[in-house]
Amino acid sequence: MTRSSKCDPLVEEVELVNCNPQYACVRFPKGKEEIASLRHLAPKEKNISDVYISEPIESILPPQDETQSHSTDPPGGETAPPEQPGEIPENVLQYITDQQRVRTYNLRNREA
Repeated sequence: MTRSSKCDPLVEEVELVNCNPQYACVRFPKGKEEIASLRHLAPKEKNISDVYISEPIESILPPQDETQSHSTDPPGGETAPPEQPGEIPENVLQYITDQQRVRTYNLRNREA
């Protein structure tokens, strides 16, 4: 989007509608849709931990005791039930779901 005057904002918040590896269809707050190069898009300013880590790391990976052996067998000689080939652990499923949510993006001015 080209600014019509120098008073127009350099960065404008838009909603990502659809994208491919090179271009994105974005929607402005007033409803106008436009195709923009991904080079002109920037993630919305947030704390980077809010963007990439949706849940505490401790809940994804259980803490390992340093005295525990590094074998994959459960302690006490118990055998773990085999995972089904199509079964996805719950914490991984939640992580994938969080990554697929639509996030707002800022459209950078093309004159920069």
